[in-house]
Amino acid sequence: MVADRLAYASPLRRAHPGEKALLTALALGAAVASRSPWVALAVALTLAALTLGPGGAPIRAYLRLWRAPLGFLAAGAPALAVSLGPDGFALPPEGLAAAGLAGARAVGGVAALLFLALTTPLPDLLALLRRLRTPEPALDLLALGYRSVFTLLRLAEEMHTAQVSRLGTATPRLALGSAATLGANLFLRARWRAHQVHLALVSRGYEGELRFLEPRWPWSAPNLAVALGLGGGLLALAWTVPG
Repeated sequence: MVADRLAYASPLRRAHPGEKALLTALALGAAVASRSPWVALAVALTLAALTLGPGGAPIRAYLRLWRAPLGFLAAGAPALAVSLGPDGFALPPEGLAAAGLAGARAVGGVAALLFLALTTPLPDLLALLRRLRTPEPALDLLALGYRSVFTLLRLAEEMHTAQVSRLGTATPRLALGSAATLGANLFLRARWRAHQVHLALVSRGYEGELRFLEPRWPWSAPNLAVALGLGGGLLALAWTVPG
């Protein structure tokens, strides 16, 4: 996965995950609490600059990761702007303002979460969540799901390659049938693999807790100061700037 690969290669990977999570939480709160779309967009630009600059994310890969969120936003935002009245559909100014604010908040929130995802690998986040007393079953599900994603993606790629080599995508009709077959077989293989993982865990004495080697990153006073100062500044801006 692109995000996972970029997170391991990020220069900020060695920073304590708590510092990055603190900045992400403050920026996310600022984006959600903003009453002006310009404040939410300022949050998005700030976090994007951190991700591309100190975070070291390539701009092309970063923009590619924005495709799905922006597509979802483009599909959902018009529903907030359009109103249905006695005369049919209309675009009132208050509807456009609500759609613009919701869209800006969503962009700011996505930028904040992408900063955390592209600078912190999931094992580091799991270690942080464990120190924050997150229930162990939730952490186990995250860890197993994280590992299963790579396995299923590789399996889907192998199935697709086999279909293409047998001309299973030569026509649109064949391609549609091959996609349905791939999805059905992938579902069955996922269930079978989940059962095998469960048996493997039970046979090894699993008692409701998976343990992994957890890296120990030192806290940094300058990083904490930047996280608190920048995140707190964005949050104060969201509270003070009117809509």
